[in-house]
Amino acid sequence: MVANVKPLNLKRQRATSAARRTTEIKSGDLQAEVVLDLGIFHVEQSFTYAVPEHLEETLSIGSLVQVPFRNARHTGVVVSVDSRSKGNLFNIESIRASNVFSSEQLHFFEKVTERYLCNFAQMLLKAVPTLNKSTQMHGIPFRDQRERAKLNRRLFIPIGLADDPNAVMIRYLSKEQKAGGSTLLLFPTLKALQAFREAFLTHQDMNHVEVGSHLTPALRRSSFQRILGHENLIILGLRGGVLAPIRDLARIYVLDESSAHYVEQRAPYWNLRDVALLRSDSEGCDLLFFGHGCSAELQRLIDLNWVKLVSKSGTSVLTKSIQTLPSNYFELIRRALKKGPVLVCTANKDYAPGFVCKNCRNRARCKCGGLLSMQDKGSVVCSICDWSLKDWRCVECQGVQYLIYRSGAKRIVEEVGKAFPGQRVILTSPDDEARQEIGETCIVISSYSNIVKAKQGFAGIVLLDGEEMASRQFIRAEEELFNLWLNALSLARSDAEIYLSLNNSNPVSQAIIARKPARFMQHLNRDRQETNLPPFVRVIQIDGEIRALSGLRIKFENEYGAIAKTLISHSGTRLTVKVKQESAAKVLHGLKALQKLRSSGGKELFTIKVDPYYL
Repeated sequence: MVANVKPLNLKRQRATSAARRTTEIKSGDLQAEVVLDLGIFHVEQSFTYAVPEHLEETLSIGSLVQVPFRNARHTGVVVSVDSRSKGNLFNIESIRASNVFSSEQLHFFEKVTERYLCNFAQMLLKAVPTLNKSTQMHGIPFRDQRERAKLNRRLFIPIGLADDPNAVMIRYLSKEQKAGGSTLLLFPTLKALQAFREAFLTHQDMNHVEVGSHLTPALRRSSFQRILGHENLIILGLRGGVLAPIRDLARIYVLDESSAHYVEQRAPYWNLRDVALLRSDSEGCDLLFFGHGCSAELQRLIDLNWVKLVSKSGTSVLTKSIQTLPSNYFELIRRALKKGPVLVCTANKDYAPGFVCKNCRNRARCKCGGLLSMQDKGSVVCSICDWSLKDWRCVECQGVQYLIYRSGAKRIVEEVGKAFPGQRVILTSPDDEARQEIGETCIVISSYSNIVKAKQGFAGIVLLDGEEMASRQFIRAEEELFNLWLNALSLARSDAEIYLSLNNSNPVSQAIIARKPARFMQHLNRDRQETNLPPFVRVIQIDGEIRALSGLRIKFENEYGAIAKTLISHSGTRLTVKVKQESAAKVLHGLKALQKLRSSGGKELFTIKVDPYYL
C-alpha cells in the first residue's frame, strides 16, 4: 500500500528551483559584471551574468541585483554592462535597487579598499541597508558630473569659542544649499546630530533625511529609498554616513574631525577624515571641516596648503581670567557662583578610578591580578573579571583602609558638596535625557564625554585631570586633551573664570592663554616630524602568529627596507611598519596581495590597522 505524500509547506522543505541559464546569444543581448560579497577575502573579481530581456531597460551600472552563485542566491553590485559575448551564462534573477552607485562612487570605494586593505564588494555593501526579499527600489539616474560646476574646495573653518558650531554650519548651509546639489553633514555623536537637527532643520523648510546605524532597520530602508529617489537633500549622519550613495553630492560638512568617534572600531578600521578626503577627490565635491580645533593630520594638510584655512585669526578664549596649576580651584568656584553656574570636568565618571592600600601602599588589585576601581564609595569593581564587592581588603597585607590618588566625578561631588554646603551640586549622567540645559546657579560635575550646556553659558569652568590625560601612553594624548578642553571652554560666558589643571609653561596651557590653538598643533607636528611619527609617516600595525610575523618582517626588510622601517613587539605578535607618506601606496598594495595569498591558501588573515588612532 502506497502512503499519501503530504505537500511541502515549510520553506526548508521546498526544493530550490534551479537557476536559469542563457546559452543562445542574440543581437542586442547584454551581459553584466557583478561583484559579490562571498565572505572570502581574496575573491574580489566580478562574475559575468546574462541580462534577461525584461531587465535590460532598468539595469545600470551600480544597481543592486540578486544572482545565483553555487546553489545559493546573493546580492551583488553591477560594475559594468556590455554587449553579450559569452555563452551559457546564469541569468540575473532580479533587480533589488537600480541606480544605487555612480561610476565615480565605485571608483571611490576602490580607493577605500586600496587604502584600508579590505574586500571591494564587502565595502560596497556596507553602504546598503538590509533589504527585504520583496523589496525593489528604483533610483533616479545619476547626472553627468560635468553638468555641475564644482570647485572641489577643501576648507577648514575654525570656530571661535564664543561661537556656536551649529550656528556656523547653519550659516554656511543656508548660503551654499541655494547653489543646488545635496549636502552631507557628519557628526561625531548622536547627541551632536540631534543638537544640530533641533537648532535648524525643525525650523526650516528644507528636505532632509538621516542615515546611520542609530536608526531602526525599517527607518534605514526608508532613508535609503529617499536618497535613491531625490536630489538637493540635506543628509545628516554619523561616521558611516560618509558611504551613503547620494545622487548629487555637492558638499560634505564634518564637525570636530579630530574626534575618536570617527574611527571605525571594526575591520577595516577606517578613519572618517581620510575617507571623506577620498570621496571628495573621487566625486569632485567640496569638503568643509568645522571645529574649535583640529587633528595633527588636518593641521599638516593646512600647513601644506592642501586644505585651505578660511580665517587665520586665532580662536579667541572668552576671558583673560585663566588660572593654572598649582592654584586651588575652590576659590575660583566661589567667585564664579556669584555670577552663575559652574562646570567642573573630570576624566572619569566613577568615584575613585585609582586607590592604594594605606598600610602597604600597594595598588589595589583583584585576586585575578586586575586593577580595582571604586564605582561608588566602598563599592569596588575589577577591571578584568568584573568581580565586585562591598568590603574591600588588600590582597597583600589584608589591610582595609585605603588612600585615593585619583578622584572621579562621584568623589568630586562629595568634595565639592563639603566645600560649598547648601549649594546644589549636579552630577551629569549619560542616562539623564531630561536635562538639556542648566538654567539655575549650581555646580555641575561632569566627565568630558558627558558635558551639558548652560542657557546663558557657564560663569566658571574647571578642567581637571590635565596632567593625567596628557601623560597617557599614546601619541594623541595631548592632542585629544587639547581638543576636549577647547570644546569645554566653548560653553563659557564672556566673563567666565577658567581653571586649567596644567602649569602655565605647558604648551596646551600656553596655546589657550595666547588664544592661538594653531600654535599648539604646529608645536605638536614639529615634534612628530622630528620623531618620525604620524602624520609625517604612515603607520601600519599587523597582528598575527609569532612565526608568520617573523617571516613577514624578513620579507619586508628585503623588499621595502629602503622605504619602510619595521618594529616587532616584545611578545612577537605585533609588527609595526613606519613608511613615508609618498611610499605608503606601494607597501599597502603588497600587503593586500599577501592577504589574498593567505586567504587563498586557507591561512588565517593578519589583522591590519592603517594609521591606528591609539598608537
